[in-house]
Amino acid sequence: MTIKVIDSPQQLTKFQELWLRKAETDDLNKISEKLTWPFSLLLEDAKRSTVWLVNPDGITAPLTKTLAPAYRLAEAKEFLKFISE
Repeated sequence: MTIKVIDSPQQLTKFQELWLRKAETDDLNKISEKLTWPFSLLLEDAKRSTVWLVNPDGITAPLTKTLAPAYRLAEAKEFLKFISE
């Protein structure tokens, strides 16, 4: 189910402002309980597409076949609100 398609320059700018402020984290190694990933993002450009998993606490990780770093969104609540509007 698609919730939002970012198709305007203003929305893309807002998305980039929020998305690019994420920082690599080792939070996945510190969490003992099972994480839920209720959100997924499909990011596409002219060259490739990538699926990212996002949890409500602002942890995000690319969906890959190999181990990849996780990231913490700097403004998790604002980001989740933006993508759900």
